[in-house]
Amino acid sequence: MATRLKTLNSKRNPWTNLVDFLRRVNAARRSEILLYNKRLSLLSRIAKTINSEARVKKILRLILKGAVNLTNSNAGVIFFKKNQKLRAIESYGIKMVKKDLIIRPWRGIVGHVLKTKKFYLCNNTDKDRFFVAWGSGKRAHSELAVPIIIDRGVVGVLIVSSRDYDKYKKIDEIVLKDLSENASIAIKNAKTNQILEERVRRVLASKMQFVADVSHELRTPLTVIRGNIELLQRKKNQIPKEDREAMQDVVEETKNVSHKLENLINLIHEDARPEKIQIKLFEFSKMIMEVLVIMRRLAREKRIKVIIKNNPKIKFLGDREKIKEMFLNILTNAVKYNQYQGSVILKVEIKKSRVEVEVVDTGIGIARADLPFIFDRFYRAKEIERYKKRAGSGIGLAVSRFIARAHGGEIKVVSKVGSGTKFIVILPFLDS
Repeated sequence: MATRLKTLNSKRNPWTNLVDFLRRVNAARRSEILLYNKRLSLLSRIAKTINSEARVKKILRLILKGAVNLTNSNAGVIFFKKNQKLRAIESYGIKMVKKDLIIRPWRGIVGHVLKTKKFYLCNNTDKDRFFVAWGSGKRAHSELAVPIIIDRGVVGVLIVSSRDYDKYKKIDEIVLKDLSENASIAIKNAKTNQILEERVRRVLASKMQFVADVSHELRTPLTVIRGNIELLQRKKNQIPKEDREAMQDVVEETKNVSHKLENLINLIHEDARPEKIQIKLFEFSKMIMEVLVIMRRLAREKRIKVIIKNNPKIKFLGDREKIKEMFLNILTNAVKYNQYQGSVILKVEIKKSRVEVEVVDTGIGIARADLPFIFDRFYRAKEIERYKKRAGSGIGLAVSRFIARAHGGEIKVVSKVGSGTKFIVILPFLDS
């Protein structure tokens, strides 16, 4: 060591040279530690990103880009198992010789890693017995490969390469191993989520199909019942008044049940049945007044005031019966879940290219936790449990949102428990 130090600076004291040498060593180590910490920080960010991703292909792309950046490499390739074969499915900084290249055990460094399930570091590809060039362009002189293992089996191989000799060190191996482990967890979670989502989708599809089948089966007997009652009503002179009223109630309830069944079928095929909306020009204000008349009859029992503050005369382009049904659903809820001697205020306004209809009630309100779900099919808010006798089917608001969206509109809601509810229906204003 003394001889070496004299060579460096023979005029200086040997102890001074030794101190300088140790300082340089410490500086180099500090530099390595800083680099390692920087890489760990980047690795942590990459791990967080891939663990929040649900698509396997996106995960592999993020892993590969992260591996190249972490090791300061020129290029990288991910080989992943597909149909029991290891194929090159993602590349970065390199053009593959053959797209979807199939790898077999012992073929190249990737094949060696596939067979041994261990990482492999090569800092001189000129002398390496496993090296095989996978891409075109400048030759790689250093390569580092790690397996991606899930449930003790190799599902993929991650390989990075550099055009420099002696490129990779122990730190690169450690970082790439950590990335490979994070990749294994992320891929396993993504595949599990995909399986669960598929199972849930099948269960929901099965339930929806069951409801649709039952709805279709019930429509025929209801039509027969209604038809027979209406036939009997033609002989009204031969039927006592009380019986005629009872028969009329049966007809009205049959219509109501048929209407609900139709709503169920519409909801089940919501995305596939745009033809249900029949666009025509109609008097919007007149339709609103028809809804108001019906609601005032419904509100008499609880002495609820149904007030309209503004109702400009406009001609609207849309499905009159569907829009009327939407407002009937919203106002029925406003009356049904209102307090005794409460109020329902309806206001229609034209704002730029849209019509906004506000329905404000003094009812029980909706809890904040329930608000995101009130438009879901069959959802029942907790506050409604106190009103079980007046409870509906739980599809009215779902039907209303479907109608609004079918017209290019939306429904907003603002509510607080004990302070009433405000519904805002927004529809594009398509006049003549």
